[in-house]
Amino acid sequence: MISIKGIPPEPPPDIYSRQPLTKSCLHCGPGVIFSCDWGKLASMEILYFTLAAILLYLAADWILNRIETAAGKRFEYRSLIFFAILLMMALTSFALIRRLAG
Repeated sequence: MISIKGIPPEPPPDIYSRQPLTKSCLHCGPGVIFSCDWGKLASMEILYFTLAAILLYLAADWILNRIETAAGKRFEYRSLIFFAILLMMALTSFALIRRLAG
């Protein structure tokens, strides 16, 4: 690695060690010495996001069908409307999951 003005560069962190790190992370906060169990944390978040995505997909389809039934016709740009409904619900619920899980 190239040093700047004679300052030796920091060695890259050993990503396979379980040694406590001294930099900040989203889970532990800034400047905190931490040793996160990222495998457990990430697997729970993946489970929450996957379950939420399945439920949101079904809910968006149900909502769109209800709107089309009320209108009495199939919409021309059905997939765009479905995407907009799903996007709004996903952004809201994923932010909520992130806040509660993290």
